[in-house]
Amino acid sequence: MRDEAEYKGDSGAVGLGARRCRDAVGVSATTVPRRRGHAAAALAASLSLFLRRVRLGPGSALATFVLVAGTCFLFAALPRLFNTFADDGLRYVVEHAAQPARQVRVTDTGRVAPGALRAHVAATQRALPPSLRAIVDRQGYAVGSPLYLLEADRRPAGTRRGVFRYLSLRLQRGARSHVRLAAGRFPAATGERVRAPVAQPLFQGRSVPPVPGLPKAKTVPLLEVALSRATARALRLHVGDRAFFTPELTDLAVQLVPISAELPLAIRVTGLFVVDHPNEPFWFGDAGLGTPTVRQSEDLEELNVFAQALVSETAYSRMLAATRPLGLTYDSRYLVDPDRLDVRRTGTLTADLAQLESEYSGAAPLDRKVGVALSPVLQRYARERSAAETLLAVAAIGLLACALVCLGLLGGLSHERRQGETGLSRTRGASPRQLLAAQAVEALLIAAPAGLAGWALAVLAVHGRGSSLSAWLTAAIVAATVILPVAAIAGVARRPLGAAERDEIVASRPSPRRLTVEGLVVVAAGLGAYLLRRRGLGAGAGSGGFDPYLAAVPVLLGLACGIAALRLYPLPLAAIARLARRGRGLPLHLGLSRAARQPDATSLPLIVLVLALAIATFAAAVSSTLSAGQNRSAWRAIGADVRVDAAPDGTLPTGLAGRLGRIGVVAAAYVQDAGVGRGAQATILLALDPPAYERVVAGTPAAIRLPGSIEKPPPIPSLIPALVSSDWPGGGNFQSTLPGESINMLATATRDDFPGVPRGLPFAVVSLSAVEKAGVVAPNRIYIRVVSADAVAKVVHAAAPGAAVHSRAAVMRSLGASPLASSVRRGFRATIVLAAVFAAVALALMALIAARSRARDLALVRTMGGSQREGIVLAAIELAPFVATALTLGIGLGIAIPYLVVPGLDLAFYTGSRANPISVPWFPPVAFAAGMVALAVAAVLVAGARMRRARLDQVMRIGER
Repeated sequence: MRDEAEYKGDSGAVGLGARRCRDAVGVSATTVPRRRGHAAAALAASLSLFLRRVRLGPGSALATFVLVAGTCFLFAALPRLFNTFADDGLRYVVEHAAQPARQVRVTDTGRVAPGALRAHVAATQRALPPSLRAIVDRQGYAVGSPLYLLEADRRPAGTRRGVFRYLSLRLQRGARSHVRLAAGRFPAATGERVRAPVAQPLFQGRSVPPVPGLPKAKTVPLLEVALSRATARALRLHVGDRAFFTPELTDLAVQLVPISAELPLAIRVTGLFVVDHPNEPFWFGDAGLGTPTVRQSEDLEELNVFAQALVSETAYSRMLAATRPLGLTYDSRYLVDPDRLDVRRTGTLTADLAQLESEYSGAAPLDRKVGVALSPVLQRYARERSAAETLLAVAAIGLLACALVCLGLLGGLSHERRQGETGLSRTRGASPRQLLAAQAVEALLIAAPAGLAGWALAVLAVHGRGSSLSAWLTAAIVAATVILPVAAIAGVARRPLGAAERDEIVASRPSPRRLTVEGLVVVAAGLGAYLLRRRGLGAGAGSGGFDPYLAAVPVLLGLACGIAALRLYPLPLAAIARLARRGRGLPLHLGLSRAARQPDATSLPLIVLVLALAIATFAAAVSSTLSAGQNRSAWRAIGADVRVDAAPDGTLPTGLAGRLGRIGVVAAAYVQDAGVGRGAQATILLALDPPAYERVVAGTPAAIRLPGSIEKPPPIPSLIPALVSSDWPGGGNFQSTLPGESINMLATATRDDFPGVPRGLPFAVVSLSAVEKAGVVAPNRIYIRVVSADAVAKVVHAAAPGAAVHSRAAVMRSLGASPLASSVRRGFRATIVLAAVFAAVALALMALIAARSRARDLALVRTMGGSQREGIVLAAIELAPFVATALTLGIGLGIAIPYLVVPGLDLAFYTGSRANPISVPWFPPVAFAAGMVALAVAAVLVAGARMRRARLDQVMRIGER
């Protein structure tokens, strides 16, 4: 009684402050000093009331502070976290792209004076747009010559057979430090000149009309060059050799110069080198200096060798003189630095790249060209990021809805506790405006520091690129926290003065406005579900994002189901309660009546529970679907837990399968190119032991039942039955060559795919025993089903060092290595935990909202002779329908949402496959149900404990019942 009196006595502070203000100020109400004094007095009274409330009941203020701070931290951190993994994902995609996709090339054709070479190279970078210049790091340039043909290989028409050796010069800054000298020395700049033969030119093996006055020899500079070992072998040159070359007329730069002005090329080989690391960034993906290109004609009578020779950096003037007057190619190369990439600039960068492609698409062969292959990489990243955004947006919107409804429940708790206090303040002279302002100030004093603390903690804890969305979400949550308590007491504050109503559970009819809002939510959910099935979650072709309305459809469905349950589930409970009146037990009838007659403020947690359980189950199902898809793709790619492949054109040791059989289930196989493809089409012949392989993949996503026809004796003794792919090019009867012998096979069954065989590659599967009978073959592949891939690798590397070990676990790690993929998985795991927390908060708030009314009813049960056990039964009967309804709707909706959402997404980036069946795990829903039941049991036990300590004189007063 004392606490209640103090609490209600404090409620008149606003009204008393207002009267004292009116008594102390004698001027007119329309004067400015009175308005200022009145506002100051009201503010002081509000602050005093807030401090007294916090001192007398700190639990509600502390709960509000913690909930608001936690919610603000969550939604201030989410944009920063997304920016972080979006930037990391972009850098990962670019870093792991092919080398040509990461480089920018600016190519000019002409002749640059020696003193202007560095200035020309620097000017080429200025030709790039600013967005592209900002992300390039490593740069280099190479000067190349037109193509020359070795003079000794010149042949007239009709005799064009044999080897034709072509050479182009290459000057690349810093090349000497990236090659290893194997013989001789590096070239240098010399002033030596020699007489080189000049012959009548040939064009594509045919003599052109004789050039009048063409001399038989010219004095030309002797250019020192170095060749790679492979190039020297292909050109048949050695250290110290001299060679003379003639400009090749098929080269466009040569065709633009008069033949009489062309000079033969004289070179001297001074050294041989080896390129140990041809894939390092310095070479920009161009391996021509270390490895010549060899092309053979279709009639196999002509072999063309295209090679490059390294010229010293100090010999650029000699290179100009030796190639006069032909135009040289100046290739300036830049490498994109992934660490300089930022998602904020991808829009500008994409537009600039498109403009570059449009500007240089019509350039003439000898005009400047800018080559950038980054656009496809950025487009692929945009698709992957869009899928990640869509998945995370569904979860984030659901969590935000749970948080806002929980804040609304706090407002309902405030309404339940402040209803009598607000009415008492009205009777003591406080105006509705004063009461609402006082409530707003009180909510602001709690929400503003909590929001600031949550936002600051997010900034300090999440080290990533900031986002203005963090501040906007924090401000929105603070504003909602201020508005909801004010809205909760608005009806009582504006109610005309009169006798206080009885504080008990009553069944009230919802207002038309509320029914309209609820109807709109249901209609929006149904329309969104229809559009979602038709369009998917994407915002449209080429938009690179998602539709916020469609992403909110799962939340709308949760709200619609919660609203429907809120309106419908009291009806059967009321009917059961009427039947329970015939019985003699009070707890059953009273508990069902309370459950059926709960006011909206007490029943609102049902919406939070349905929504939170649906989001948690949805997150668990999507996370399980991604994991199952990755596992399925890994089994599909490897064909087993571990696959051991022999070195090319080799076999595996005879006893290796037996040693591996001690640590797992094995199946030996033999694989080779079937040799039945058309043209250059590859085909696979796979011979294995069907029963052994079926044991390896039994019970896995790669489980397969091979047709018995491939093991049975063939209908024709000379033919081996085969299972072939549906696109097999060999026909029904085909032949393949084993080492030393040919075998004939007959296609007896077809299949679209086979584990371990890449998609789109035609295959034929036969029995290993049948192949061994037809010819002597040794297995070169072993499929293994084991627990530890490391144990297999240890055995294989000891017995067959050249063999390759491919593991399913490695494929799964590669599928989840991207920051986008790993962040989505972590995000859904966090969503499961946070949704469960919001569900627990909602259940706790429900218990707090109905605590006072339940305490009176439990005390009444005691006055009527009820025992503590009957009080516990009453509380359990009241909560049981609530919990059962929430579990059924929430978990059921969470299982249904993936079937609605996932078909509209492209999850191939995460799973490696476009077909991803929904996988719903059983453990999370069971854990959610067990947790909900445990919390409900705890609430029932707490209610029973309160009943045991309750006293009638403290709970009920004369006139209340």
